[in-house]
Amino acid sequence: MFRLLLIFIFSFIKITIFSQVNYYKNCNNLNDTNNFLFPNEFLFDTINLFGQEKNQEFFNRRFCSAIYKNIYYSEILRKLQEPKLYRNYPNEVYRFTWQGYLATLHNPLSIRIENNNGNIIMYIKYNKKNIMVSDTLLLDKQVWTELKNKIDSLNFWEISPVEKTEIVVLDGSVWILEGKKGNLYHMVHRKSGKNKEIGEICMYLIKKSKLKIRKKELY
Repeated sequence: MFRLLLIFIFSFIKITIFSQVNYYKNCNNLNDTNNFLFPNEFLFDTINLFGQEKNQEFFNRRFCSAIYKNIYYSEILRKLQEPKLYRNYPNEVYRFTWQGYLATLHNPLSIRIENNNGNIIMYIKYNKKNIMVSDTLLLDKQVWTELKNKIDSLNFWEISPVEKTEIVVLDGSVWILEGKKGNLYHMVHRKSGKNKEIGEICMYLIKKSKLKIRKKELY
């Protein structure tokens, strides 16, 4: 019995090591930023809640985690046929992206607002029952002024992209707020971000989009 237990333990260790090697190898193969809609560095989380040794393995794991998050988040926007903002996008633009549970309506959801030569345009896209719904609104310049005031009062460009918290969230909705102004780009992502730093701006964009979303559906 003891011998069988040892065989099981050594087999588990061997499989685990092999899996980790393949995990890191696959990460390196996937590191093609041309296919990502977000810069990897904004998803690279080195917050160490459990006091782990910050050795090469620690950073390798976090590097891989950033890549797989980027794959997942990029796929959300690809489903909505959204452009890449952080590279060569011509207008000042802000975008809220939301992904919730599969049964939730308007899921995923993207609201992009930009200033195109003085024209304030909002693009609303979401999937409803696997059908993409798209709408475009021409907004009053006052909306842009209000949004910029909120961006400035929040000090958006200085907010940590990753959440600095002692609470580990394994599940929850995805909230992403991006901004692009000239050569300046920033991205903040939160789990269940309604009551977090970016929540007010995201809710403001939803209000101006005229989407009818029940409170319990947006969490």
